[in-house]
Amino acid sequence: TVLTQIPASHSTITQRKGRLGRTQRGEYFPLYNSHVKRLDFPTPQICQTELSNVDFALRKSSEEKDSLETFKQWLPDQPDQAIIVRACDRLKKLGILVDGKQFTQKGKDIAQLPDFGTLELSTSVHAALNKYNCGRDVILLAAILSVLNTPAIIPKLPNKYKRPEEGDYMSLLDLMHDLSSQPASINDPELADIQHHLRRALIRLKTFEAYFSNTSTKSEWQKAAKISSDNWYNIAQALLDGYWEKVYVSLDRLQGRNGRYVRYSETPEEFDDDRKQTAVLKTTTIISRERRPECVFARDILCSTAIRATSLISFLGIIPAAWLTHEIERKVKVTATEMTKFKEKISDSIDRHITYSTAGHEIIFKGPTGKVFDTEQHVREQLCNEYEWFLPDKESLKNNSMLRTNMPKVKRCIFMPFLWRWQNEKQVQNMNIEKESPTLLKIVATCREKDARSIKAELNSFFNRLSQCESFQNEQKNNVQPQQLKPSNSGIEQRIKRVTDPNRTWADLKPAVSQGTRESRMDVIAWTVVCKFHCKLHGAFVRDRIINNRVSPSSDANPESWIDSERKTDIPVLHSKIAPSTIDCHLPIDKYFDIEHLLDEIHKYEDITVEVFPQNGQYVLLFDRKALTGPFILNLTEPHIALTQGRIDFDINNLYVERGHTQELGQRVDLSGPPCSSDLEEIVKKIRMYHFKVLRPIDDGRVRESLEKLKSQGYSQDGPPLTLYPSKSS
Repeated sequence: TVLTQIPASHSTITQRKGRLGRTQRGEYFPLYNSHVKRLDFPTPQICQTELSNVDFALRKSSEEKDSLETFKQWLPDQPDQAIIVRACDRLKKLGILVDGKQFTQKGKDIAQLPDFGTLELSTSVHAALNKYNCGRDVILLAAILSVLNTPAIIPKLPNKYKRPEEGDYMSLLDLMHDLSSQPASINDPELADIQHHLRRALIRLKTFEAYFSNTSTKSEWQKAAKISSDNWYNIAQALLDGYWEKVYVSLDRLQGRNGRYVRYSETPEEFDDDRKQTAVLKTTTIISRERRPECVFARDILCSTAIRATSLISFLGIIPAAWLTHEIERKVKVTATEMTKFKEKISDSIDRHITYSTAGHEIIFKGPTGKVFDTEQHVREQLCNEYEWFLPDKESLKNNSMLRTNMPKVKRCIFMPFLWRWQNEKQVQNMNIEKESPTLLKIVATCREKDARSIKAELNSFFNRLSQCESFQNEQKNNVQPQQLKPSNSGIEQRIKRVTDPNRTWADLKPAVSQGTRESRMDVIAWTVVCKFHCKLHGAFVRDRIINNRVSPSSDANPESWIDSERKTDIPVLHSKIAPSTIDCHLPIDKYFDIEHLLDEIHKYEDITVEVFPQNGQYVLLFDRKALTGPFILNLTEPHIALTQGRIDFDINNLYVERGHTQELGQRVDLSGPPCSSDLEEIVKKIRMYHFKVLRPIDDGRVRESLEKLKSQGYSQDGPPLTLYPSKSS
């Protein structure tokens, strides 16, 4: 099922207004965007639906004389030819059609069966009756599945029916066995919330039982319909006969992201939704999320505009890969070195049931699904090597005194989010960073060659920053904890609360996005990273938005023209006169941050667009490139990189806010002593007066650039540049 957000047609809205007007007098307020393009009338459902069930019903009722292709001429609105072709192909894949015209024997048999709701379920019942000696079991499942549009009842099942080792199907089967053998059990108080579904399922079951007890039904089916095995292998094989295209394997078994599943079937059709290929388990399942089974199959695949990049799969059964027998082709991308290793050391160990070939930088495997999955896992594991680096290199240490000074201060704990990221997203094994000596780190990791290059590049980027860092400090020790302004300022406190109050609700946030300004949209993004991801928000946003409540220029000009790019990196930046322009955040040192989770949160707001530019230890996110309200930028920095940014350039950039401190401002560095001698109130006063002090020599290109940017925004420099180093106590 693919749920796509489509603006309601004019006729639908007119109808809704009429319904509303008939309820009572008064005013009405539309809760939809009135500035979108709308059709005059809604698109007919037949032009949006997967039609294999309809095609099968037409062929069945006309004794194979008609089909969707021949019948479409009678439809007032004809579905696209691609949908008709897909319906026919679906029948072929299920073994129901041959040459796109005639029923196979299997198709003729299924045409004699009662309507089980979907072709997949009918195919599964047919397999249970004819091959797997579990006819009664699958008929019971068909009775309950055919009345359930959603898996909402599964979490409500009493614990006595739940079978988490096997999944949702066996749990539902236990329930149906109980209800069919003891009809009075439907009155159990534990079933009260789902009783109406169960009564419908029992009515369906009586219909099926009547068919299979009828003397006109095949005698072998009459017998098979009474056989119950309660054997998950047999039942799963019967269900897989219909649902084999909906098999998913855990991505962490294939060196991918934790918690995600990838569709493990034939290459998807070109018009299939990409989101169907990657999925997460719906929370309604019996299966524990902590367990993360390696292989599941699903009845339902749900894609929705409410979900950004994945689908939700539900009605799940857990199976070992060895049970999968359909033929499949898989491609594994490798480097040139890995290809050589595969040919020389790994290829001889490939299972004899698997055929493989190589093309360019790909290894292609063909064979039974279970065997291919095991082979792919084996090859990926064998392609991993153990890497060991001692960084920084001796030459860099010898030539850079600042690097030698900073290295003894580097502690393993600052790299924990970096380690967690590689372990969770790429399944890098045995990864560790330890001090080999005061000025040397030992890094080990077991991973693929491409990942090893990326890990080393990230670490070298850190050491390059460290070699230029005049004040590498432990941020947690140097911070001045948040405190309230004296006297208090209600306007500033209100703006602090907007981005730090974890109790803000969707009702507060959504209007600030859909009906708000550029600045209110920035507030929502700032709140999301601070309150949901425990980031520390500092710098220009605190200065310009929270203290000064500045707004961007009028958006009469094209807002996209505000965006420029850095010459070397193509990272987006906004023109210097735009304020506030950037939300700068440091990621937490004690929590794993997943950029995908953040993008999922942002996607919920619907109206905000975002582009991600990953860097070594940092993420730059550009929001609303084409929005009329105007673009803005979010910078997220991992702890090991953030700690190289301990030296403050201007006193007015020293403030930060964090989650839960809804009225307080913190300082990254204590400036109360000489040469600056500024407390919190003094810094806030300077921001409001558009004055600032420079706290480091203007010999760095970035400092000079930031200075010019501040002046272009109306700030005035007080006195000559000072030279301030944070406390070196750490």
